[in-house]
Amino acid sequence: MLPGGWDGHHDDFAWRGPGMIRLHPIGCAYSVLRRWNPDTGRYQGWYVNLEQPWRRTPIGFDTRDDVLDVTVDDDLTAWQLKDDDELAWSVQAGQFSATEAARIHQTAETAISRIEARVWPFEDNAWSAFAPDPRWPAPHLPEHWDDIFGP
Repeated sequence: MLPGGWDGHHDDFAWRGPGMIRLHPIGCAYSVLRRWNPDTGRYQGWYVNLEQPWRRTPIGFDTRDDVLDVTVDDDLTAWQLKDDDELAWSVQAGQFSATEAARIHQTAETAISRIEARVWPFEDNAWSAFAPDPRWPAPHLPEHWDDIFGP
């Protein structure tokens, strides 16, 4: 998001934050995240991250964050937009066009409609109790991860 862009640098490290699950509904321009609470043994809260639909590449998947997000109460009764001011700044800085920003807002409205209708994945069902096997190793980025066409 910084003017001038990203230099491609990354740090390889294991996530140390709260456990979470992230779903990428096929064809949607957002992903859905929920935090794992080990004290209650369940996921809680909802976070809708607006992003470009994931595209398969030779080494995995690519997407682009669309800045705007939707935070949702655990019981799905209330929601709010997050970072709308950052999206407006991104348009002013030339990172997004006004047309792209309008499309991003429309995607948020679509997600909100699904939340209000309790359409999958916004429902209380078995996937909410999923927990990965703690013995699974942390994944590592493959060589040439930043080159979608390989070496």
